[in-house]
Amino acid sequence: MWSARLFVVALLGVILAVSSFNPVAAVSGIWIEKVTTNGDTTTSFVFEASWWPWPVQLKSGMHAVWFSPPLASGVYTVKELGPAGWALRVDCVGAESTFTYIPGGVRITYVAQDAVSCTFTNSPAAPVGGVVMPANTLALVAPWIAVIGLVGCISTAVVVAKKRRA
Repeated sequence: MWSARLFVVALLGVILAVSSFNPVAAVSGIWIEKVTTNGDTTTSFVFEASWWPWPVQLKSGMHAVWFSPPLASGVYTVKELGPAGWALRVDCVGAESTFTYIPGGVRITYVAQDAVSCTFTNSPAAPVGGVVMPANTLALVAPWIAVIGLVGCISTAVVVAKKRRA
């Protein structure tokens, strides 16, 4: 009897492990996923949810899910209070809920029992007021630097040669 139950539990575990099981589809609520485009897994990003009394800290690859107590239909906001130097993009999906993107987050018009998933993706921001040079700039400029250096050396040699004659 026990071996049959154990077999069924093990088989169910294998089926879930190899399937594309999505916990959001199984549980209604709001799921937040944190992603960074540069692979940074150490920087913490602070989130505030309008229905939750405490801020939540997430790092890239981490998730926060709110499904208990069950959320009632209504308008909720999730904002990221990320550190300086990061640009933010938010993408949300849900079967019935709608989304309005606001600075730093999203306003969710939530329909009870919906499974909502929002991905907050951060990329390193370009410096403000600074010059951003493309990655291949040195390869483009290096031949001109060599020519200018060569011209400078030739000019110096000509001046030295003229002074020796005089």
